[in-house]
Amino acid sequence: MRSASRWKARRATSPSASRACRRSAKGRQWGENIVEIHGGSVSDPVVADDWFSVAMGIDATYKDMGRVDMKEICVYQVRDGKIVREQFFYNPG
Repeated sequence: MRSASRWKARRATSPSASRACRRSAKGRQWGENIVEIHGGSVSDPVVADDWFSVAMGIDATYKDMGRVDMKEICVYQVRDGKIVREQFFYNPG
C-alpha cells in the first residue's frame, strides 16, 4: 500500500459528478485535452450511511501527456437523493 502523503486529493461540491465535470471550466479543459479514450472502469459501490465510494479508471491519450492509465478512488456524500459532496484520490503522474 502506498503512503497517504503520495496520494493527491481533489474536492468539489456539486449535484452530480458528471454534470459538474461538464460544467466546470476545469472539467471542460480536461475533456478538451482528451485525444482518445481506450478504456475505462467503475467498481461496484461500497455504501455506508449517506456515503458511497467507487474505484474508477480511465485509459486515455491526452494532448499534453500522451497515453495515461489513471486509477482513482471516488467518495461521495448523498442527501435527499443528490450528491452533495465529492472527493477524489489518485496518484499524480
